[in-house]
Amino acid sequence: MNTIASKTDWKLKQFYYVTQVSGLVVVFLIALALLSVPAGLTFLGDPQIIFFACVIIFCLHGSLFYLQERFQKKIYYTISRYAWLTFFLSIVYASGGIHSQIIFLLMFPLLASVVDLDDRATKMVGILSTLVFVSFIFFDTLGGLTSA
Repeated sequence: MNTIASKTDWKLKQFYYVTQVSGLVVVFLIALALLSVPAGLTFLGDPQIIFFACVIIFCLHGSLFYLQERFQKKIYYTISRYAWLTFFLSIVYASGGIHSQIIFLLMFPLLASVVDLDDRATKMVGILSTLVFVSFIFFDTLGGLTSA
């Protein structure tokens, strides 16, 4: 009996399903809220841009979830983690960049990737998150910065 886990084995299979299904549900609910009461979510930035981003991540995430289940290749899960990173960074950027009220969203791609991605992919998600956030700070106009 081979006790060495293959690259397609999951650390936490139940967590995988929770992240996949909850990702679809939450994005659907946000898109629905944007259609119903766009004025109530103005802190997210332009409602049309956010809705467009929600539709893209919903379709992409759903497709990658299907491909993962169909072909049982973990690469689809890894791609979905990078797609979510892009989604969260676009939301933070659209809602004000470094002045965003929802910067805490940047924790979610890193936390979700730590649980089931390999060490290398987790480091890449952390490095990319950090570099993009640093670019938000670096490219922010000086007029938006205060002495405080």
